[in-house]
Amino acid sequence: MASDPIVDSPVLVLEGNILWQFENLSEFGTQTLKMQVALGTLSGEILLDMSAAPPKGPRVAKQSTGVPEINVDLSHLEMLWAFIYGWMVVYEERVQKQQIDPTKLINAETTKLVNRAQELLAWSASLRESYTAWPASLPSPRHYATEQEEWYGLKANLVFQKAVAFLLSHERAHAALGHLEVIQRADGAGFRLDMERDADAAAYDDLLGQSLDDREKAPEAWAVVSVMLSTFYLYKAPRNALLPSGHPALHHRVAHMLRRLALADPHYDYYFSFLCRLVLQAVFPEVLQPTRQFDDWEDALTDALDRLDHLSGAQ
Repeated sequence: MASDPIVDSPVLVLEGNILWQFENLSEFGTQTLKMQVALGTLSGEILLDMSAAPPKGPRVAKQSTGVPEINVDLSHLEMLWAFIYGWMVVYEERVQKQQIDPTKLINAETTKLVNRAQELLAWSASLRESYTAWPASLPSPRHYATEQEEWYGLKANLVFQKAVAFLLSHERAHAALGHLEVIQRADGAGFRLDMERDADAAAYDDLLGQSLDDREKAPEAWAVVSVMLSTFYLYKAPRNALLPSGHPALHHRVAHMLRRLALADPHYDYYFSFLCRLVLQAVFPEVLQPTRQFDDWEDALTDALDRLDHLSGAQ
């Protein structure tokens, strides 16, 4: 039985931004988006599933006409924006600023800002169990209680539209690279991991195809890291994301994207590596609770990845 539709979602105010970002990605793929549509290898429409149901990631499938069409869940878009905004606030205010100046006192306004971001994060994580409407009192692309929330919201909007463009480009690559035909073959499943890696690489090149320095590509880095880390929120049991089941193990995808970003500036390398460590630790608190002092942020992230390898092997 079909779920009732989501009514009046706040992320829909960014629909035009998302489509613009997707349509104007760097043209480094096998085919440009316009070429794909003209050749009939991809539909010019994106199907938005507005069911009030737990989110699923985007997928591409052939229509009855034989033309591949990208499908996106509105509940996934809501979860992704909330994930980006929530972690951006928590990480900047509770980690980065405190490390820059440990003596600085946290005022009541900042405490409220962080608490509301944490509430939004808790809601986004809860969607994997059952869908509930976006809490109207919490931050969203069309509602901010303070100027601080709006400042973070505008940053989150930019990262969000790039993150969704990355996801759409990943699905576009499956169609452009002929992956749908391979999957239909009797031996197609054996190539699935390689095809997912190729689609990740194509989406990365589409989003970061031009030469950018670390500061310039920070929003793109936030986008690809958020796409990978938020995927844990799609699993009722996050441990299942560690096991290859058509996709590379998710923590390996996280590590691979960090390597692709190749952040040369130690500040940015630390920033995104430590962000990944903290999110992974929040998803697997029993497994990744620190038991020792780390030499540096690379050591902290490597420790997390090694423990998750062990956890996935134990299963």
